[in-house]
Amino acid sequence: MKKILIIGLSTVAGLLFLALVFVIVYSTTVGREKYAFDRQEDAANASAVTAVPSELASELPTSATLDEIVPTQPRAEEPTQPATQAPTEKNADEEIIPDELSALLKKRGVDSDELKEQSISQIVTVVSSGTDAKIDFWYKSDGAWMKDADMTADGHVGREGVTEEMSEYVSATPAGFFPITEAFYIYEKPDTGLDTFEITYDTYWVDDPDSDYYNQRVDGSEVWDWSSAEHMIDYDVYEYGFVIGYNLACEKGKGSAIFFHLGSSTTGGCVSASESAVLSYLAALSADANPYILIV
Repeated sequence: MKKILIIGLSTVAGLLFLALVFVIVYSTTVGREKYAFDRQEDAANASAVTAVPSELASELPTSATLDEIVPTQPRAEEPTQPATQAPTEKNADEEIIPDELSALLKKRGVDSDELKEQSISQIVTVVSSGTDAKIDFWYKSDGAWMKDADMTADGHVGREGVTEEMSEYVSATPAGFFPITEAFYIYEKPDTGLDTFEITYDTYWVDDPDSDYYNQRVDGSEVWDWSSAEHMIDYDVYEYGFVIGYNLACEKGKGSAIFFHLGSSTTGGCVSASESAVLSYLAALSADANPYILIV
């Protein structure tokens, strides 16, 4: 009886083992078949996407690509923050004038348009306080006006200060905005970009309102028709300087012989400064810059 029972148990165990082997083999086979089927289905789907209908394919070149047949649509860009705008470049005709210079020009009714129209790119400013004056040099570079701080100098004006009502009969310096015309010298020509003339024993500047040469330089006495004129070589202060273009129309009695020259004291109507300052200004000034002097 025991022997029959052992044989029965062995048979059951063997059947269970065979069943387990069958399950394992079946699962593996089915999994492989399903994987192969899924791969075939993916390939078929891909072909369906890129396939070209037969009726269209016959009309296309054999080298045609899908992108040529169905152009790729651009992907919508995500909104971005606007790029920072670069600083706007200054207009080539625009002038940048510092507040200090702008305020001085406004006192004389001068604006940037006038500076541009006359192609002015150098300005000497003379700011008076009584008979004393502060002198500065301004120049334009790339459309921007700048002050040369190294050329700031102390100076003097007429014994009666600066006036709006200039005449031949006052010892005042005329207020205004005037061209700088010529440089002058006695004996030794200075370094300058201005036109120059040498003062000789025959050089006169006529201050007689009744003369045909009023407020003009005359070399020689052949045309002498005046009762009064400055014999320029008699004045050491004229060793170096430049002519301030006041009363260029030579209007009778409006004033004459207004210069920027050497000096350490008040004048009869000119502007004076030290020799080193005058020579520095002569060296910096250029006729090509159409320089002006502003007196306030």
